[in-house]
Amino acid sequence: MLGLMICDTDDQSHKWIIAAPDWTCFLLEPQPRVFKRLLETVRDAPNVKPINAAIADHDGTAELTVFRLDVWSSMAPQTLAMRAKFNEPTRVVEVKCMTAATLLRTHGLQNPGFLMIDTEGLDRIILDQFLDVCRPGLIICEVAHVPSDEMPAMLNRLGALGYDYCLINGCS
Repeated sequence: MLGLMICDTDDQSHKWIIAAPDWTCFLLEPQPRVFKRLLETVRDAPNVKPINAAIADHDGTAELTVFRLDVWSSMAPQTLAMRAKFNEPTRVVEVKCMTAATLLRTHGLQNPGFLMIDTEGLDRIILDQFLDVCRPGLIICEVAHVPSDEMPAMLNRLGALGYDYCLINGCS
């Protein structure tokens, strides 16, 4: 199976990806410091292909705001505004970015078996990019930071494409 994971470097799902050598998985992590930890995590997993980049609406670079000693980061304005109330230290780093189409084309991917997205607020935008160019078999997408006014369009698109979906508060 071929998969794409655009999520936290310390995500628990990495363990089952590493333990499944018949799967090939591309893991994206934009933060340079956190990417180094990812490389260490997957160093003995030849089936895992780490990529130091973010998915964005363009190819090139983007500014990523990093919080709490590299534990949390985002490029989503609504998420950054929400986090501002915590008055925690931040830094802005320039990271490599590419569109979903560029990622797929660069790595010769067509329709990954699964797509996992956890991008702290850009989840719907990134999901839309992938759905414009491919049809993953399984999609896992965090929706905690997706603005509530964007949820209906996101769920309607998934349904129109034939996906069943399940939210924490219910299933459809």
